[in-house]
Amino acid sequence: MQPPIFEILTWKSAPNVTEKNMIDSMSRFGNLVSTLPGFLHQSLYKRRDETWVCVYFWETEQQAHDSNDLVAGTPEFSELISLIEEGSITMEVLTALQERGIIA
Repeated sequence: MQPPIFEILTWKSAPNVTEKNMIDSMSRFGNLVSTLPGFLHQSLYKRRDETWVCVYFWETEQQAHDSNDLVAGTPEFSELISLIEEGSITMEVLTALQERGIIA
């Protein structure tokens, strides 16, 4: 079995977006993403500098990339994007070279 693929997204909130707004929107978006092929796990974090960090684990790199096309245009995605500062999103997809433990 190959190690899961790690996808990390970061962004800043748009002005006047509360932490609760972002968490609630991510919860709805996460419900959608969790139905996609290859989805394993998602978690949301916030750095001290107010940057949001969302981590996904996927079965394959292709499924991680395909997820972007599958969510585009959905109400959940549109809502989430409206809360994000324009131009602040970064995304990386990484393959594990070493791992231990279980992703819950």
